[in-house]
Amino acid sequence: MMRPAQIKRLHDEGMEIGGHTVNHPILAMLDEEEARAEIVGGKRQLEEIIGAPVTLFAYPSGKPGRDYGPRDVRLVKEAGFVAAVSTIGGVANRAATFSSCRVLAPGTGIRAGWDCAFS
Repeated sequence: MMRPAQIKRLHDEGMEIGGHTVNHPILAMLDEEEARAEIVGGKRQLEEIIGAPVTLFAYPSGKPGRDYGPRDVRLVKEAGFVAAVSTIGGVANRAATFSSCRVLAPGTGIRAGWDCAFS
């Protein structure tokens, strides 16, 4: 776990900070209000730390249809995120900005998001 000062420093140095929930639950296992509280609560905490909007989200564990579903995609949109990523690799599909696949950029160790299912 990173301390707030570490998160703030990363942001101040130009790193994009994205949301992930408060406690890393499997969203599909929660009722709607619990899922909303995890998504919105994590976003608010990070925004307080960095003093800026948090617009990107990563689904905990991130397997579409198992760890999160269409309800959770809707909650992420309603929370004000502009895009989200899963843990599934795949081919780009610009229409699905709320369930982007994560693809390792060869030779860099950097993961880049491309669109996947559950837009």
